[in-house]
Amino acid sequence: MEFIRYEIHENDADRRIDRILRRFLPGLPLSAVYRLIRKGGVRLNGARVQPGTLCPAGSVLEIDRRQAGMHTKDSRPDAAPPENPDSRTAEAEKRFAGRILLKTKDLFFLNKPAGIAVHGADSLCTYIPHYMQAESLSFRSGALHRLDKNTTGILAFSRTLEGARWFSRNIQEKTIGKFYAGILESRGKNLTEGTWLDAPPAAAANRQNPGGAAKGMETDVIPVAASRNRILALFRIHTGRKHQIRRQASARGFPLAGDTRYGGSPQEGGYFLHAVRMVFPEQRPEGLPEVLSAPFPVRFIREADRLFGKNILADLFCTPYTENR
Repeated sequence: MEFIRYEIHENDADRRIDRILRRFLPGLPLSAVYRLIRKGGVRLNGARVQPGTLCPAGSVLEIDRRQAGMHTKDSRPDAAPPENPDSRTAEAEKRFAGRILLKTKDLFFLNKPAGIAVHGADSLCTYIPHYMQAESLSFRSGALHRLDKNTTGILAFSRTLEGARWFSRNIQEKTIGKFYAGILESRGKNLTEGTWLDAPPAAAANRQNPGGAAKGMETDVIPVAASRNRILALFRIHTGRKHQIRRQASARGFPLAGDTRYGGSPQEGGYFLHAVRMVFPEQRPEGLPEVLSAPFPVRFIREADRLFGKNILADLFCTPYTENR
């Protein structure tokens, strides 16, 4: 046998060895992973293992290159050739370095531009993991929540497994405040401060849901300025449904200006919705502030100035008056 050695770091620590292998060797079928273990092609600190063996931090994982189908010492299986992380990293630095809001040991925050999706081909998740991920065999950095393709503002990514778990847990417990600013069409009506509550659609409520009951939508809304049949509003979302603010605003007769999908009037460049701020709980990872804000895009600033008065966004949201480029 010809073993290749890998050190177990924090992001892989205390995980089952079969789960590490399934992530590290994505080209191997599950049956081949278990066969590799059964035939002694995987060892931990020199000893044979079982699928459920846990890998302590600092231990050494050894994989037989031939049994795993590895054609070079540092490659993954033939069926899953490695990407070129250097080119992805260089491209990420070129496109997004000026939009970094914060980097901590565990988390990374980007001021997302309009026009790029979070997931899918040529999305943020095809670039950022190569740029920000800590060393790991099985953990993959990724976006911790979603923003629509044309929504701008704060987007959080994990750098470590610990960071991913902390953020996801606090999102579920609703201890992270997520605030958005948007420009709505008033259509001759007044928007009042309050909470928008919507039950799940009947079709969703009637479906079998392995995760429990179907979920509704809850959003706090505060109108902050009005002019020329437009309203500048601040939102805080308590749930994270797809297109939540856009759908709820439209359902109440206040579609986002430019959001033609949900009944808004056409506007060059599309709608105005910006994830302006996150507020974090007192118990938070090292390096994470209580409040993190994202500067507004230039297009949003110009439209708000035209409609509601010069420097309206800087005055109301206490964010820098220039886009973070």
